[in-house]
Amino acid sequence: KDELRLDTSTCCKLLEMIIHSTDNQSVPASLASRILGALSISAEPDSKLWDTIVSTVGKFKWPALHANVSSLLMDESRKKEISYSSPRSRISLEVFLNRVDFCLKLNAAEAGVEANFAPKSISESIKDLASTDKTSIPYGHVLMKKIDSMVATHGWKAMAEVVKHSFEFYSRNTPSSGLDRFVEMGSTVSKLHGNHSCRITLDAITSFAATFSSNMQNFPQYRLLNYCTISNLYAPSMMTSIRVVIEHGKQNAMDSVGTRLISHRNIFSSFLNTAASEVAHNSVEPQTFLLDALNKLFMQQSIDLELACECAASRCECRWKVSPAPDNDATEDNITISPSLHIKMTLDANPNLASMKDKDNRLPLHYAAARGVYETVACVLEANPQAAVISDPVTGLYPFMLAGSNENTAAAFELLLSEPNLVLGGIPEDQDEAESDEANDRKRKRSPSM
Repeated sequence: KDELRLDTSTCCKLLEMIIHSTDNQSVPASLASRILGALSISAEPDSKLWDTIVSTVGKFKWPALHANVSSLLMDESRKKEISYSSPRSRISLEVFLNRVDFCLKLNAAEAGVEANFAPKSISESIKDLASTDKTSIPYGHVLMKKIDSMVATHGWKAMAEVVKHSFEFYSRNTPSSGLDRFVEMGSTVSKLHGNHSCRITLDAITSFAATFSSNMQNFPQYRLLNYCTISNLYAPSMMTSIRVVIEHGKQNAMDSVGTRLISHRNIFSSFLNTAASEVAHNSVEPQTFLLDALNKLFMQQSIDLELACECAASRCECRWKVSPAPDNDATEDNITISPSLHIKMTLDANPNLASMKDKDNRLPLHYAAARGVYETVACVLEANPQAAVISDPVTGLYPFMLAGSNENTAAAFELLLSEPNLVLGGIPEDQDEAESDEANDRKRKRSPSM
């Protein structure tokens, strides 16, 4: 009947029945076309129905089904949901990927489909995604599974632009979808870049690093504490997101993340415990991650009043600074907090970090001298005094010179006191001799007897 309307499941079952019919003559192509045409306008095909339609086209060929298949993708009325008081877009990221997957499979079906059908339909779907008002997104692991499957089936060349627009949409709408989706996005873009490294994935991961660092400032304290706790479901994604900022973020992004992580003592302690665990990492050694976090997130930070907890309670576990306790209950920790206490906590828990070199062969003391306050330099120097005589392979400067460049004269003096021979040995012997010979040559040239 003309007024017959089918839901997605019924349409799929009917098509499967005629596909598997052994008597092709008794099943006209027009029946398959009518079944497709009877799909309710409110029903968007799922991935199973799209695959069944590909098989249907493979059996009955494109010319017989062209009109109704094209309508499923191009009909403007099918791009809207009519169950709302005012129509809204049906095109979500999941719908977009299902439609693209269908177009690419149909193009490969060798069923007489026009060569320009898939590119034209995909281009139209990209426009629909860009203009949609349906901002819901799937969880990161679901999206990654779908994209990996599509890349494996169709190849990266066919999927590059699709991935680009998918992640632009994902990045644009993730913060409004909840912190759990936002944190999980770090794992998603990291896996994408690891599996399909190219300019598109690099842009996606760089964009995430900037977005994550700015949005992290808005994380409520209790949520950030939960995400940094090793037992939390999202702790691995949180650690991966922070690692993305370290590896792909600009310095201001790293500063922002470091400031937030040391904003409360209990958050920082939870981060250290989780970062040091094997559970929270896929391909990066925990010690390597901790070293990078120490060098690039925390060395430039110091504990001061601006970073103090604002809890109303007079004493709580999350405070770095607390009001002075009564004399009979006074302790060193709850009266005076060193600006470098977070550095000391890190090195006390992981003593070998002070002597570890990063991928640039730099030591923690090089980072501390270049950007840290006096207390931070002193703390790192105490953990590894031998580092004072090792020049920075990036700048060629000794730690005391780095501290001087940082206008940290107290730290520069402390470093020189630890190794005073650095001043005497500052000019290599061969360089000294070369300069002496050059001076003698100039004297000889000025002599009247010459």
